[in-house]
Amino acid sequence: MGGFYTDPTTNKPTWNAYIPAGLATTDAKAFVCDDPQQLFIAQQDSVGSELGTSSINLNANLTFGAGSTITGVSGVEIDSSTGATTATHQVRLLHFYDVPSNTIGDSHSIFVIKINNHVMMGGTGTLGI
Repeated sequence: MGGFYTDPTTNKPTWNAYIPAGLATTDAKAFVCDDPQQLFIAQQDSVGSELGTSSINLNANLTFGAGSTITGVSGVEIDSSTGATTATHQVRLLHFYDVPSNTIGDSHSIFVIKINNHVMMGGTGTLGI
């Protein structure tokens, strides 16, 4: 969710969408969503195949890329080639994110997801349907 720290260059308290790598500060605090029911939005990477309406309630894994140091937006995407009922997959695809610019079946469409194998829910995910 972001981080709070004293900027070592300006000595000012700073809130940022991310904590910069290599930051030389001793008071950094990261804010993390640890609620196992927390919902997130994530786009699919559209590599190999597209996840469509038949993918709702399936599970998928994530792929990790570099985030933006300008916007603070994560580089994590849904690995579109992993949609399955597999219980050990990382996230559950709940539904499409309902905004005008998100079209079902389009490249890089956005899903609402939930962590499937959350440690606070026993660490073992549930089968997709």
